[in-house]
Amino acid sequence: MGSVLEVKIRTLTPLWTGGVARTMDRIHETGIIGSLRWWYEAIVRGLGGTACDPSEHSCPDSSGRLCDGCVVFGTTGLKRAFQLVEWKFQLEWKAWVNPEIDARLDVKVGSHPKHRGWFLGRGFLGEIGASLTLLRWPQNWHPEQLIHILHLILGFIANWGGLGPKTQQGYGVVEVELKDEQGHPRELNLQTAIEGIRRLQERIDWRGYTRKEREKLRNWPSLENFFFSKARFSLSDPKGWIKDQAYKVSPERELSWYLKTTRPPAGVLPLAPIVRYHLRRLIRESKQNEHSVFSRDERHRLMGEQGRKSLIHVSHAYSISEGKWELRIWGWLPDSLPEEKRVAVVNHLCSWLGIQQEGDWHTPTSGQLWTKIGLSPEEICWFRRRIDENAEDFLRRLLGNRGEGGS
Repeated sequence: MGSVLEVKIRTLTPLWTGGVARTMDRIHETGIIGSLRWWYEAIVRGLGGTACDPSEHSCPDSSGRLCDGCVVFGTTGLKRAFQLVEWKFQLEWKAWVNPEIDARLDVKVGSHPKHRGWFLGRGFLGEIGASLTLLRWPQNWHPEQLIHILHLILGFIANWGGLGPKTQQGYGVVEVELKDEQGHPRELNLQTAIEGIRRLQERIDWRGYTRKEREKLRNWPSLENFFFSKARFSLSDPKGWIKDQAYKVSPERELSWYLKTTRPPAGVLPLAPIVRYHLRRLIRESKQNEHSVFSRDERHRLMGEQGRKSLIHVSHAYSISEGKWELRIWGWLPDSLPEEKRVAVVNHLCSWLGIQQEGDWHTPTSGQLWTKIGLSPEEICWFRRRIDENAEDFLRRLLGNRGEGGS
């Protein structure tokens, strides 16, 4: 088939897709595809489907059955073994090569010698055009279902999460525009996308999981375990603010690169390291009856450590109008984390962020996080699955209220 979808991605914070020697030499399609798969699998798991651990290369199983993740995104060796199973779509990106591959912004918040700080390599800022071409689709599907599922993933990322690696460190907030082959804007049909995901389970080669296999997957992201928040604040002197909040921000040239004018509204405020530093401290200092609420291992799971990704993601702030900024704090709490600890994380985050209600934009209280970083958000929104709400209804609510409201 020819191109069926034109995708335009505009970055709000730098996009990182990986590269050589931990630098981003160019835009790597694998980083984009991997991120799309990660979000797709989280949604599929939430809707009762199956998505294996791709690092274990366990699909297909001994009977040739495939999980709902691999049947769409492929798996190592499948193309050679099963001629009818290969990548379901292909993205052809316009070339971009990073001329400043070694450039980085050093942000050190505390003066303690053991605090190494953060090193923010240059990602991509700008627009990317991509043509999406369907190659194949699973049993029981028709092309339109796959198109709307891809639209769902991209739309979800744009409204609530991030694209590419390092979203926990501020990268990957994007806007997405989709058009059909005639150049007309594409509207998401959420019902078609959800029905497509449900129909995957009707395949002859569908791979379900035993209870033991599901137990191993409790550490993997699933939609019902996510939380999302956005906060908006006014700041007329972003450079002055970040220099007041950080012990070291250098070099000046790189800070200017983030804050430069690319188009109105313009600029990226690289505050993720500052927010993460204070969130980590708040988690570490949390006490109940004079005992720490979170163990050392739990703190590292929440905020990451060397070789382990953070469950809590913090974006840089991006400009939404003259002097007004927005940032995202989102993440997921796996089933393997004890229930009382998941409740504690949510309750503490809501307190630190000054959350007053779930759902719509509202005026926050002066939460501890904002006090520590010297910001006063004017409005904030918070979304988490309600106790009496299934993942499908949560998904519909998220896509029905995209956090675009507010004054």
